[in-house]
Order: sequence, then C-alpha cells, then structure tokens
Amino acid sequence: MKIVKIVDSTHFEADKCSNGGRYSFTTTFRKIADDKFEVSYSTSADFDYCPFCGSFYQGSCPCGMEGPDIVSWEEVKKEIEVANIRRYHNGENIEVRWED
Repeated sequence: MKIVKIVDSTHFEADKCSNGGRYSFTTTFRKIADDKFEVSYSTSADFDYCPFCGSFYQGSCPCGMEGPDIVSWEEVKKEIEVANIRRYHNGENIEVRWED
C-alpha cells in the first residue's frame, strides 16, 4: 500500500459532475516515508479547487498553503474509519481505494 484514496460520490451525478453542482470529491494519502503520508484533494468539478486545503476558490486560494499536509498512518486510519462509517452506517456513496 502506497496510496489510499477516499472517493466521495454521494452527491455525484454524471450529467452535472463538471459544472452542475453534483461533484465527486477525492482525498488522496500518498506514502512518502515510514508513517508519513502526503494529503491532497481533488474533485470532478471544472472550477478552481485547492489540492492542499480541499476548497473551491476564485483567483488564488486564501488558504496560503504552498504544499500538502503531512500526516501519520494513525490519522489516515481515522479517516478510513470515518469513510467506512459514512458508507456502511449512513448509506453514503464512499469508496476506499488502495493502490500501489
């Protein structure tokens, strides 16, 4: 396991996924060292979306981040647990993907 992706397609609709407000959102945790993961964000929307804070913006993102957050494996596991609760207990369309 080098990459964990949490894909939230709860409100996704194929005909409105680019600019119609029904987007998917992905949080990616990429392993960069023992117990260290780089976090990035993406969306199916065609609008400006900050890969560092996970927010839409116009012009430049007000978050001011110049690089991704770095988190531990414990923090990644917590995010996976939350995603699984949302999927299995709340019935949301959340998927956890493991990639090499």
